Amino acid sequence: MSPVILPKERLDCPDPARCPVAVRELTEAAGDGKVPATSLKADSEWFRVFNAVDGYATRNPGQCNSRFSPFDDESSGERVPSIYLAESLEATLLETSFHDVPIKTPREVNVSTLFGKAHARVRLPTDLLIADLRDASLRTLGIERSAVASSPREHYPCARRVAKHIHSSMQDVAGIVWHSRQAEINQQPAAKVLIVFADRVPTERGDWQLVPDRSSFGALLEGSGWLLVDRLADSLGVTLVDELS
Repeated sequence: MSPVILPKERLDCPDPARCPVAVRELTEAAGDGKVPATSLKADSEWFRVFNAVDGYATRNPGQCNSRFSPFDDESSGERVPSIYLAESLEATLLETSFHDVPIKTPREVNVSTLFGKAHARVRLPTDLLIADLRDASLRTLGIERSAVASSPREHYPCARRVAKHIHSSMQDVAGIVWHSRQAEINQQPAAKVLIVFADRVPTERGDWQLVPDRSSFGALLEGSGWLLVDRLADSLGVTLVDELS
């Protein structure tokens, strides 16, 4: 099998003179070991949407363009793999399959984009110390959510610089938790989103367990997955365009 060729990390700000991300404040806090942190208990439950060709605990090796990934380890230069999760399946869908739905009408999601996608409700394999960038914790640093958790997509590279410094901090955290921007802009209840630095958590077969419930795993286009997709679309005023039938 050919090795996976990962794209070069993108950390350069597209507009340094008007960058909205609090890179300096957060990287200084990381360097001083003073980024707010919280503990997540083993067996706490989180949701994930993923490509069905992978397993529900498969790490993303670094082939994404997300707020806090991908980036390379400061010491080794190796890409830091990640696992993105959210506290509800609705929030997970908003951060993945519904991420690029426009705010203005027409609001549509093509059902073909959900083909081959699955959902899972999983338990963390161990207790984790996590950098806490939720709204209240940001305020303790004098930082508004717009300066990191709600910064625009074009400034994802700036947020990734923050994540890279947090990863290399003496605090040795296993990820970052924040409040979902997609839930915010879609006027949904506040929801926690979590990126796990997958080089710091167990990821062997069986380490991550499904919650023992018949709706904990399935395809987005079938069963409980499809029911939730349909219900979420209806609540958001989104039309599901079905080209698969």
